[in-house]
Amino acid sequence: MEFSFKFPDMLEYILPNGLRVILVPDFAQPVITVTVMIPAGSYWDTQGYEGCAELTVELMLKGTTSLSCEKISETMEQRGASVYTVVKDCYSILGIRMLSRAAGELVPVFRDMICTPSLEADEFKLIKNEMITGLNSEFADPSTIALKHFSAELFGSGSPAGRKRTLSSVKKITIEHIRNFYSSYISPSGSTLVIAGAMSIDQMRNQWENIFASWDKSVKNITFSSKFPEITSNRIRIINKPELSQTTLLIGHPCINELHEKRITISLANYILGAGNFSSRLMSKVRSQKGKTYSIVSDISTNKFSGAFSISTSTQNSQIHEVLSSILEVYSTYCMEGPSESEIEKAKQFAKGNMAFEMEGITNITEKLLWLRFYNRDNSFIELYESVIDKISRESLCKTLLNDFKYNHFVIIAVGRKDEIIDELSKYGNVRLFS
Repeated sequence: MEFSFKFPDMLEYILPNGLRVILVPDFAQPVITVTVMIPAGSYWDTQGYEGCAELTVELMLKGTTSLSCEKISETMEQRGASVYTVVKDCYSILGIRMLSRAAGELVPVFRDMICTPSLEADEFKLIKNEMITGLNSEFADPSTIALKHFSAELFGSGSPAGRKRTLSSVKKITIEHIRNFYSSYISPSGSTLVIAGAMSIDQMRNQWENIFASWDKSVKNITFSSKFPEITSNRIRIINKPELSQTTLLIGHPCINELHEKRITISLANYILGAGNFSSRLMSKVRSQKGKTYSIVSDISTNKFSGAFSISTSTQNSQIHEVLSSILEVYSTYCMEGPSESEIEKAKQFAKGNMAFEMEGITNITEKLLWLRFYNRDNSFIELYESVIDKISRESLCKTLLNDFKYNHFVIIAVGRKDEIIDELSKYGNVRLFS
């Protein structure tokens, strides 16, 4: 599949309060979406109070200074509208989707959720209890446990990248922490507003520009170090779970961040190694040929400040040494020798086709616009994506693997029965035990 995309006509400008506004007419459906991206996320959580950002953003939708949570819920339900939140490492998103005929009534309500939320203590208790219940379920999952320990080992507790929300951190959060987070970090300056849907640019601007222009608030500046603990030897953790019949493995190392000039090349390389389903090297060598695991995938997670590469799988305890040695062999061979021309061509075709699917519909276009502006990229980054992919040669990909990807040592996380796996994992370095 060939990818060719051109963003629709739009108007983009920045208000005096620092809010970037993007207006995108789209008459495919009688729908309006309004989405705000705020440049503050879970990395802004105070150490020991992880979960504060997510609770704050969720609470913002639970009532304003003029409307109760119950009244807002009733109004949204009657109008067939929906609101949502997303909290990532470095940003948060709040959005509303509604029929265009209801937008005149509901957009001002949504604006007040962002600009003048009530942040009520009773509603806070409810969403905090919901988060605690969810965490109890999450931390029964070996993959979630492995990811928590992987981040901590890879980045260290001194970095927000190394800290995840826990039952302990969430239980310590009070309504005062929430109100302080809101007053400290939620601001129009640096934020992006996208209004998209069945309305002309002039209509959007005339109806709603003033209500968002009146949002006037300054916040604290915050920066993060991109330096993390150096990996000079394998760092191995076993999280002892005697009740498990097999071991979950998570293996990885630091990686380039999202802004690195070779980010697209690394993504292409990762698809060939372990993100390409049954066509990937890891699936072919570890699963299909050796039959030691049902599924194995590799992933690259990046933001402005950091990046992490990881390989995840699970296997029988008796086979952990064989699986781990096979993974490291495939990884090392791939980094040293690089992919074949046919593998690169398949990866390029997938990348183009996947981007085409990601640009279908006004909701996806809105998400991409927010993502582009967060990373200070213009629309040409997407519109020229196909040509960028096509220009990646085998020579440049192999060079990138060696210079920006290959590591000699790894973080290795194993969630399983300690007594059955510790001897085999000790062959790879010193093992630390956790319960």
